[in-house]
Amino acid sequence: MSSSRVIKSFRQLLNESKEQSRRRLVIEQIISAMSLGVNLSPLFADMVKAAQTTDLVQKKMIYLYICKYAEENKELLILSTGTFQRDCQSQDPLVRGLSLRSMSSLMNKELVEYMAREIKKGLMDRSNYVRRIAVLATVKLFRVSPELVLDTEIEKKLYSMIAEVDPYVSINSVVALNEILASKGGISITQKIIIHLLKRFHEFTHWGQSIVLGLVANYAPQSEQECLQILNLLDNYLKSGNTSVILSVSKVFINLINDLPNLRNQIYDRIKNPLITLVSCSGDEMAYPVLKHIYLIATQLPNLFANEASRFFIKGSDPTYLQEIKIDILCEIVNKQNFKQIIFALASYVINSSLNEHISSYCIRAIGKIASQLSSYFDMVIDYLMEFIELDIPHIVEASMIILKDVIRLFPEQSLEIVLPELKRLSEIIHTEEAKVSLIWILGEYGEKIDEGPYILEKFVETFSEESSEKIKLELLTSVLKMFFKRPPESKKMLGVILHEATENSNEPDVIDRGLFYYRLISTDINKTKSIVLSEKENFTRFTENDPLELFEILMDEFNTFSVVYKKPYEQFKRIIHKNEEEEEEEDDDSSTDSSSFSEEELLDQIQQNVNGLDINQQNQSQSQNQQNSQEEQEIELEPKFNLEPSEFQNKWMNSSHNLNFDFELDEELDKESFEEILKENNFQVMASGLIQSTIKIFCYGKDISSNQIGLFQLLITGVNVKLNAKGTNPQFLKLFAEYIATVLTE
Repeated sequence: MSSSRVIKSFRQLLNESKEQSRRRLVIEQIISAMSLGVNLSPLFADMVKAAQTTDLVQKKMIYLYICKYAEENKELLILSTGTFQRDCQSQDPLVRGLSLRSMSSLMNKELVEYMAREIKKGLMDRSNYVRRIAVLATVKLFRVSPELVLDTEIEKKLYSMIAEVDPYVSINSVVALNEILASKGGISITQKIIIHLLKRFHEFTHWGQSIVLGLVANYAPQSEQECLQILNLLDNYLKSGNTSVILSVSKVFINLINDLPNLRNQIYDRIKNPLITLVSCSGDEMAYPVLKHIYLIATQLPNLFANEASRFFIKGSDPTYLQEIKIDILCEIVNKQNFKQIIFALASYVINSSLNEHISSYCIRAIGKIASQLSSYFDMVIDYLMEFIELDIPHIVEASMIILKDVIRLFPEQSLEIVLPELKRLSEIIHTEEAKVSLIWILGEYGEKIDEGPYILEKFVETFSEESSEKIKLELLTSVLKMFFKRPPESKKMLGVILHEATENSNEPDVIDRGLFYYRLISTDINKTKSIVLSEKENFTRFTENDPLELFEILMDEFNTFSVVYKKPYEQFKRIIHKNEEEEEEEDDDSSTDSSSFSEEELLDQIQQNVNGLDINQQNQSQSQNQQNSQEEQEIELEPKFNLEPSEFQNKWMNSSHNLNFDFELDEELDKESFEEILKENNFQVMASGLIQSTIKIFCYGKDISSNQIGLFQLLITGVNVKLNAKGTNPQFLKLFAEYIATVLTE
């Protein structure tokens, strides 16, 4: 079967379907086939014609189709402009908003004049819903034709709309201006704008609050008094249950430290507990970025979280990435008071069989890092490391070997007497690359101090040709050369063998170059070579492998961004992000093409069956639609004295089989008592009510006399905007209930 037959069937059904319910089913099948990857662009003209309907559900699906195939039908796209313009003049704000959103999504330069005209009208629309969409549509218009936005009054209008009563319009205006003016650094942040947004901060959603806090973080207060006012105003929002809001408030507080240096410790103390609480109350995915921010703060102020060490102990249920960051935090906050508590916890994780090998090794590295920070507790650290080695558990021994190398580099005098006698035994049980490299390095630096030193190295030289690791070969070359100058009689033959193997039988370019370099160096001047190879090394207290302190200062400036999670300044990864986004888009294009070509015959057969099913079931559909219409024609009449116990209401609410969300607008704002009075007058029973900031929340219920259907309702009222959530057992009656309650509240 070819797709042309399916298209022909769809076209015929669209033209023959006169009933709204029948046509809706046809359009549903078209959208379903479109989502499966079938190219239905030849239906473009027919779908534009079908958009002349009053059914909002059909309009949504048709506009979705038009936006999908607009690029492939540029010549026919002009046909849709009349439909969009008519719908933009509709009396229904939902239709006006849908039309404006769909029209602005076309992103077609030939339609920008029409788009600009309708967007300007939308910005002046009487409906909050339409204005919200119009504000965001300006961004889409800007992407297609920047001059139509920047060279008109739209920018000025957007600034004025920040003062709109509707919080969504206000926040959308801020977002739009930030994107439109990105080349100029975003929206111009003035004291007037900041004060206005902070005064109505409680009206915004969590997303809106985060947007406002982003502006405040970049705002420079004009006085210390203004700083304190901002701190006091936002302090209460550190108790928010939203991670983004708490981190955004924390960023504002940290940025204000520069203006209030005398309050630095108090400000950090204030944000400490909310961040810790977030970790314990959030899921793993949200806890991770919070822990990364705590880690960043701990690098600057290690004592801030020192008394909270137990809050960062790992759990067996924690995923590996959480366990790692918690261990990193413990390394940063360790001090003389909590050292024993932290080191004991890390040691217990090493031998805990319920944790994976990676975390055991990670804990050993953490113990080594702590030794470099608190040298006075070196003896305890080295004792733990030697105990780990005595366990003879391969991954623990090998991780301990790696850390011993670093410990010896930091504290050679204190550690050599303990470590060197164990080298022969260790050489027989370690197998990983990094552990072998560490052991060979120790033998090259200090192997002459033990009798077996040259002979341990000789065993590695004997397997040089069989060794697959280039790192081991390079380290072995250097260590054998060092041993030759320290213990010549035992090492002379070994040096000749390894240089021959490296220069004559090796395939690795780096190994060959290193071998030739050493051979020519010895041949030129052996004494000079000795002075170079055995030159004195300066003492040090910090490894260059550690993160530079300058990095953390940069990350503090980029607090509450991906920079903290990636531990990289934004400049280092922004190109990678953009590149990955482009690759993902290409993959999406490829996958959509594949889905349409994979099992194409079966796919088209199934669609044709669905299309045929529309004809077969037309009579049944008409009958069910008539039944539905008869139900919709029923009027709701509520039982006056119907009563539900709170427990019964809760049980029905939790177990209801159907759910309906319904939004509408009131003609005027009312208080909570007025709403309750209206509901009771119309036989709705109020179960509970309350005021959350500026939002009125009411739970109520009612029972229809004729059908015995019970409806349960939750009303969220903010200003004139009402969000209704209805639950029950019959979806048709739920719709009747929702429309009835909307009628009651708007009359």
